[in-house]
Amino acid sequence: HFLGHRSEEIEQDLISLRQDVNAVSVELKLNLRVEDDYLHEICRYGGNEMHSIAAVMGGLGSQEAIKLITGQFVPIENTLIYNGLDNKCTVLNC
Repeated sequence: HFLGHRSEEIEQDLISLRQDVNAVSVELKLNLRVEDDYLHEICRYGGNEMHSIAAVMGGLGSQEAIKLITGQFVPIENTLIYNGLDNKCTVLNC
């Protein structure tokens, strides 16, 4: 089942997600600390997609497609990370 699928299981899902994030962090040797607020948001939304996030990602995707088709402006290189909680974007040029 999706995290947060049933509201009575959110706290248990939060514990499970925190353990998974910590395990991946250790496995990848990352010094990573994810705030509980972020993990709680992931659990709270479950398998749903917020319409505002879908709109932003769709707009970004279409903007990049237009740049490629017209040859005008410079498309985003590599990876774009969108933080919907803070409404910020970061481009990683790896």
